[in-house]
Amino acid sequence: EEVKIADWIAGLAKTANREPQNALFNFTSGRVTAFKPGEDGIAIKEVELTRTLVEKLAELEGETSEAVVELPVARVKPEVSTEQVNELGIKELIGVGKSTFKGSVANRVHNLSLAAERLNGTLVAPGEEFSFNQTLGEVTKATGFKEAYIIEKGKTILGDGGGVCQTSTTMFRAILNAGLPITERKAHS
Repeated sequence: EEVKIADWIAGLAKTANREPQNALFNFTSGRVTAFKPGEDGIAIKEVELTRTLVEKLAELEGETSEAVVELPVARVKPEVSTEQVNELGIKELIGVGKSTFKGSVANRVHNLSLAAERLNGTLVAPGEEFSFNQTLGEVTKATGFKEAYIIEKGKTILGDGGGVCQTSTTMFRAILNAGLPITERKAHS
C-alpha cells in the first residue's frame, strides 16, 4: 500500500511542484525593457506526505470518519532574487488593467498597439507624477498614428489616433487597481 501511495504522490508532485523563477530586470536607455520578479519554487515533501497519508488511512480504518492532511511543501529560493537584479526597489506587480479590442478595425488596433508600445517600460520614480499624454507624445499621422474613429466635441468622427483612449483607460484601470493616487483626469470625450 505504501508503495502505491508513494507512486501516486510522485505523480502529484510532477504536476504540483513549481520551479523557482529567477528575477530579470533590464533597464536600457531610460526604459525598463524586461522585468520579471524572482519567485520561490514549491516542492512537495514526498516522504513526509507518504508517511502522513499512511497514518491518516490507518486512522480512517478505525473510529475516525474524516481525516485532513495539509500538503507539506518546501519553498525553493531562486538563484537570482529581485533584490539582486535591481536597485530601484521594484519587487512585484501592483496593478493590472485589462480591456479587449476584439472586432476593432485595423487602424484602431494599430493605434492601440503603438500607444502601448510607446508607454511600455516607462519607469515612474517614487514621488514622481506620471502623465499619460506627456509620456505618449503628440498623436498625429506624422508620429505614426492612423485615422480611426474618435470622439470630439460629443461626436464620433474620423481622426488621428482613434483607439488611443482605450489604451489610456486600460492604464487608468491598472493605476486604480494599484491604489495609486490620481491627481488629474479628463473624461473620454
